[in-house]
Amino acid sequence: MKVDRSRDRPARHLEWRVRLLGVGAVVALAGIYFESSWMVNVAIVILLIGFAMRFAPVAAGAGQDDLQSGDVADAEPGRGPEPPDASDRA
Repeated sequence: MKVDRSRDRPARHLEWRVRLLGVGAVVALAGIYFESSWMVNVAIVILLIGFAMRFAPVAAGAGQDDLQSGDVADAEPGRGPEPPDASDRA
């Protein structure tokens, strides 16, 4: 099995993984503060779920290959299309 380590690979479920990292970190810190071992264990489970999501398959048709660089969904919010390059007007 070959592992794809290229920079242009899609980050699967990145938004949910970041959310779980934040929740797990807060629960872990609360468990440490309150000296509650069950809270620390819950935090470990949350963090492991976030890690396991890395290996979850992507739903069919949800890949980033569907979006091309010129698509509207790929543009930054609040910005229109890029103006034509001035060097093309020769």
